[in-house]
Amino acid sequence: MIPTKKKILIVEDSLTQAEQLKFMLEDNEYEVFHALDGEAALRALEDMLPDFIISDVVMPGIDGYQFCKRVKSNPKYKET
Repeated sequence: MIPTKKKILIVEDSLTQAEQLKFMLEDNEYEVFHALDGEAALRALEDMLPDFIISDVVMPGIDGYQFCKRVKSNPKYKET
């Protein structure tokens, strides 16, 4: 059986930082998804279940702390 790549969702409003992190993670065999802010990330989570989430703290709209609180309050993501 072929092992599946671990999925990581990056929540980062800086495209430069997101691309740099994405490059490093993909180079280490992760499947990487990117959202520009917390609201976009919450919408993305409706369609995917990542193994890990890496979030910025200071972002437009909901900040990283609020985003994490909303994710952790959802039983669907308790293993993330």
